[in-house]
Amino acid sequence: MLMYWLSNKLFNPILRVILHSPFRSLLPDNWVILTYTGRKTHKKRSLVFHVSQYKDEFIVVPGCFGELPNWWRNFRKESKVDMFYQGKSMKCLARTIEHNETEAVPRLAEYVRDSHADQLGITDETTEEKFNELVTAAAKTYPIVTIRPLSSVSGS
Repeated sequence: MLMYWLSNKLFNPILRVILHSPFRSLLPDNWVILTYTGRKTHKKRSLVFHVSQYKDEFIVVPGCFGELPNWWRNFRKESKVDMFYQGKSMKCLARTIEHNETEAVPRLAEYVRDSHADQLGITDETTEEKFNELVTAAAKTYPIVTIRPLSSVSGS
């Protein structure tokens, strides 16, 4: 819980300032700011985190295989969010995938290939079979949040 508090209260505000500044190039390109309205509190919240791309959507794993925060629950029902990505704001739809291996595994595999593989015990020596086993086990345990830009949503 301490890490989540430090991230939310200390690091997120600093990272938000950097991401909105000319110095954003000092940070990785796949860091975003997600702004949403809490489903119960109706307060605006902003979080900074790493995303991976999977087809036409962005993927994030809340807590990155560690302590699970609560913010992802806001997206159990698809919700409108704002995402600041590579210096641009975009309107998006966010939703949580949980208890659905068919949807979760390919997205989680892409996320893990991009980063955080070590959190699942995946190394350069991990076989494809073991990789798939570890990703499938993680998909059963961790929720995944997908973020789709509205411009990629059919009919928008």
